[in-house]
Amino acid sequence: MAEFSIDPTEEVSNGHCLETVHQLGSESQKSFYLCSFHWLKVFRLIPSRKLESQSGRSSKGLLLSIKPFLVHFYYFFFLAHSFLYLLEVAANLSSTTVNRDSSVKNLKYLLYNCRYGFMVIKSAVLFLSFRMHGVRIIQLTTAVADEYRKLSHGQQKLLSILTVAITALNVVFSKSWHILDFASYDLSFHETWFEDVEVALFGQKAKLWMVEIAWYSLATPMIIVTDLAVVFVALSILTLYLAWRRINEKLAQDPSYLVSDFGGEWEHLRCVAEAADDAFSFIIFTAWINDMACAVGYIGSIVLYGAGNPPEQAYTLLGLFIYAIWNPICYFLPCILFDEVVTRIRRTVVGIIHEHVINLEQNSGSPENSKCWLRLQMIQQNILSYRPAAFTAWKFFYVTRNVLLTMCTAFVSYAVLLLQLVQTGSAEGTSRPEDGLSIYSNSSQS
Repeated sequence: MAEFSIDPTEEVSNGHCLETVHQLGSESQKSFYLCSFHWLKVFRLIPSRKLESQSGRSSKGLLLSIKPFLVHFYYFFFLAHSFLYLLEVAANLSSTTVNRDSSVKNLKYLLYNCRYGFMVIKSAVLFLSFRMHGVRIIQLTTAVADEYRKLSHGQQKLLSILTVAITALNVVFSKSWHILDFASYDLSFHETWFEDVEVALFGQKAKLWMVEIAWYSLATPMIIVTDLAVVFVALSILTLYLAWRRINEKLAQDPSYLVSDFGGEWEHLRCVAEAADDAFSFIIFTAWINDMACAVGYIGSIVLYGAGNPPEQAYTLLGLFIYAIWNPICYFLPCILFDEVVTRIRRTVVGIIHEHVINLEQNSGSPENSKCWLRLQMIQQNILSYRPAAFTAWKFFYVTRNVLLTMCTAFVSYAVLLLQLVQTGSAEGTSRPEDGLSIYSNSSQS
């Protein structure tokens, strides 16, 4: 069986990837997976810049010809907007380090005031990650689409329903916390809309409606787009998970499959999984780092605002925390399922070989049995010596069930430490949980 591999030294200018893009685009109606890929292509998360410059020959009409320019123009403003939020976070951090009167108060100020900056910085980093690995994703999509077509109709339907459900939840979670944030003002919509916002970067105040226009036009669309791009990564990994599950089902139904086509199919899928890890590992790592930073900040704010007032701010931060935790579940859970099915296949192979060895020992003496025994021993050695098929976070660690356990332990320990910090500060009289601080000057003054 032919193996799949990606040559990292292959030049983009040879036109191979460009033809792949056109081929996948023309087949986008044949499967739900390719429709998802075509959706990423529409928003220019992929392909790379070189491929876009070459694909201009297929554009007809003035609107289509200027579309790449308009998209890149929008992305320029989005990255500039993200950079300003990054500077805003840095300005808030510097202001908290200057005032050392209350460590709890400064921590509350930093975590709450940077809640928007954390999200927009994450979307910018994910956007750049997809752009950097656009060529690899294009090449990988061809192989994963072949495996998707091999799935049964029921499995394809299940993946479609699951992807649509995850997409809907992502959209709901990405905006529900914003509604809670508006509710924390306890004012009418008109009064809230004209609230003053303190911009720490410039040391000036602006109206809320100005900030919201910039947020909804630049940050919100890209947050949703990058979150849905991660759903495509999850869909690709789930497709490979079902492909490996098909091998396990063949082994369970027909043990003779082990000595026929198993070795070639195993190696082929292992090469596809290895290429998928090369394409997605950096994206998974950057998404995980940003989500964990957001989750740590939000859970810290929840603990610090738990005794604060108004309580709506704690509800807002709880919504942000749920949103930050939901994203790692979207891309970690498929990786964990993939690791589990690969481990199950290896155990199944070892069990089948042991059963055959026991049967051969009972009927020893035949030359054919001796040759079969040697062949099974060679298969077992090859299976156990194969490089592991697993997904990693930029090669730093394998994504397994232990990762979720470690994350939960870290969050619980962090929350306990924060509670001890608040209680110690209250007992000493140096600091205590105060009323919720807001970036909006009117709310903070009240």
